[in-house]
Amino acid sequence: DTSTIVFSVAESNVGTFTTAGVFNISAGHSLQLPVYTVANATALSNVATGQLIYVSNGDGGNPCLAVYSGGSFKRIALGATIST
Repeated sequence: DTSTIVFSVAESNVGTFTTAGVFNISAGHSLQLPVYTVANATALSNVATGQLIYVSNGDGGNPCLAVYSGGSFKRIALGATIST
């Protein structure tokens, strides 16, 4: 019955759900999405609009992100390598 739910590992906070429904993972190292091939992704059941996945061969054979749009997963192409 608190205003937030805190996820801890080895006494270190790695994520928090707030009363606003926000899942804050900024205290953690990173977020790892589930990895699928195009065939795996199109065969998924029980998907929800807005669901985000990593597709290992989804952009002409290259990795990409994909978001479920209510009828299918839509590709989000990855850009250039990050740099300073």
